[in-house]
Amino acid sequence: MALLATSAGAAALVVLLALLWLRSDGGESASGAGQPNDALPAAARPLSSPDGVVRSEPPTAPRTATTPAPAPAPVSTPVEKAQAPQGSLRVEVVGADGAGLEGLAVYVQRGAQERVEQFSDASGLARFPALEAGAWTVLAGDHERALAQTAAEVLAERDVLVRVELREPLTEVDVEVVDEAGRPAPGVELKTRCERGGVSRAVTDHAGRARLRHVSLGVVRVFANDERLGRGNRALEIGAGERPSIVIALATRDSVR
Repeated sequence: MALLATSAGAAALVVLLALLWLRSDGGESASGAGQPNDALPAAARPLSSPDGVVRSEPPTAPRTATTPAPAPAPVSTPVEKAQAPQGSLRVEVVGADGAGLEGLAVYVQRGAQERVEQFSDASGLARFPALEAGAWTVLAGDHERALAQTAAEVLAERDVLVRVELREPLTEVDVEVVDEAGRPAPGVELKTRCERGGVSRAVTDHAGRARLRHVSLGVVRVFANDERLGRGNRALEIGAGERPSIVIALATRDSVR
């Protein structure tokens, strides 16, 4: 009798376990639409924590390929050209008697384009304070038809002195410029062109007078130029020991035909 009771209890326990399994399997099938959890996509699988709470895994954002930014191009820094060494030059201009000539145009030139002009002071010196070191040509009187010239070597950070001697005799010409009515013409520019070379320049004062210095002997033409009165010129021939005076009359532009 006890054996039968034990067998009946065991059978009832088996039936109860079977019912529990069927109920669990059926619920999961109903909630999962007949699909086991392993068949669900990874993004939709429920996550279970140790406390039994089911959590859904958030969908993973799709990964996008990132293109690395191009490296910036190297910036080239311009290299400044080193300044050539410089020196200074003094030019002493003297006449045939050895005396310094004041107010004479002096040029230093290198090549066809590089040229600097200064005028000699009361002692006959023309100063060129900043010249590039190297060979230069010194021209006295004019850069095209010089009265005298010499070579000079400018040294870096040195002051070089050269001497230019004018052997040709020179003289002066006094010029008076008037208008067509004979009135003084101030501010008129004067310039000479000498057969033997050299150029002299001057500007008439309030009385219409000026003195041209360092004029070569021989055939000389004096040019006068004024914005209001126009242009005029006079030619003359100068002999040794002469110091001529001339008058140039200019007509106003309105009266020129």
